[in-house]
Amino acid sequence: MNGNKSTSVRNLHLNLGEVFYLIAKRHGAAPAERFLSDLPMMPIQAVVPDRKLILDAARLKSRFPFPTRTHLQWKRRGSKRPRW
Repeated sequence: MNGNKSTSVRNLHLNLGEVFYLIAKRHGAAPAERFLSDLPMMPIQAVVPDRKLILDAARLKSRFPFPTRTHLQWKRRGSKRPRW
């Protein structure tokens, strides 16, 4: 670093719904709602995806399996994932 106390992050893409979900799941609804209310004060520029971007992502996700956290946990244990 160059000694500056501020740091600039560029082109960081986050899914707001996923961030909200993870905070709510791990810490509860109140912290997740607080995150949303604090969001306008953060140095973050919201970019709303357009229809083409959403559908391109959906097509990609439908063609290639994205492992879930649960799937990866079972794989690490060397066990077969239960079918429920």
